[in-house]
Amino acid sequence: MEPVQALTKIMSGQSLTYSEMGDLITQMLQGQIAHSLLGAILIALQIKGESVDEMTAALHTIRSLGIRVDLPEQKQAEILDVVGTGGDGIRSFNISTAAMFVIAAAGVKVAKHGSWAASSPSGAGNVIQAMGVMLPISVEKIIEGLETVHIAFMLAAGHYPLLHKVATVRKELGVRTMFNILGPLLNPALARNQLLGVFSPALQDLCASTGKQDGMQRMLVVHGCDGMDEITLSGPTRIVELRDNCLSDYTICPEEFGMKTINDLSALQVNSIEESIQKIDAVLDGVIGPQRDIVLLNAGAGLYCAGKVSSIGEGVLLAKDSIDSGEAKRKKAQFIEFYRV
Repeated sequence: MEPVQALTKIMSGQSLTYSEMGDLITQMLQGQIAHSLLGAILIALQIKGESVDEMTAALHTIRSLGIRVDLPEQKQAEILDVVGTGGDGIRSFNISTAAMFVIAAAGVKVAKHGSWAASSPSGAGNVIQAMGVMLPISVEKIIEGLETVHIAFMLAAGHYPLLHKVATVRKELGVRTMFNILGPLLNPALARNQLLGVFSPALQDLCASTGKQDGMQRMLVVHGCDGMDEITLSGPTRIVELRDNCLSDYTICPEEFGMKTINDLSALQVNSIEESIQKIDAVLDGVIGPQRDIVLLNAGAGLYCAGKVSSIGEGVLLAKDSIDSGEAKRKKAQFIEFYRV
């Protein structure tokens, strides 16, 4: 389908078919669409609302043009991804990165992927690089690391270089597009379990339904009442769960896990990469406070999502053991040593 035809169809309120969307994404990533037309298409899709078929087609097409970490299906089913869309504007420290160490130390292999900072002071890539890890990490090293230290980090730009073809237009538009949603769904190792935080509740059902169509095993798509793309401490968090090929939704609150609701998020906020690393280290050192609590909640959810425990509450208890035993801190040290520059 020609891009102008696609734009006309989208503007009429119709969704593109799987095939049409796949062809359109291919043209985008090969630089065959003029910037002005590409921008119009992305805005039109956002206004119409992306369909699950459109999202799935885009996901499969981008993945086919990227650098995959090829693992056997059994391995894909064992690993967990912990990732967020970003864009919540809260400037929190890297909660999912801290949770990664806690989860891995509790016995779950984590294949996390992320990018450089876009809307926050410290993206996952920035923090992990500042810890002393050389990025991007080779596919061979990722596969070895999953077996050796049970953690791998995959930098999006290293696996999907063609996405730079749409980067300029996305920056010029200055608004969120479907690529903000697709990014977190593009795990290069095809992790079939995922704790995914989103910046808007409107995205939860779309992401979970896209994951279902993509063959995900389990997903928790979370959004905090304060806008956080994490399980929050300031009030309820809505969760859309994919399990046994069925979707359900429910709400959890900090008090259910023996934690206090906080009204002020300043204890979680940072202004630099260094501050984020300091807060991660404080959590792994066992320092009591809201930083620890929010990592426990998210790590507990990750352990539940991976099937390590039968409830988020059990996951929180296991996460506490992971930190208080010193295993999570040791796991971070092992990770840095294995992938050191």
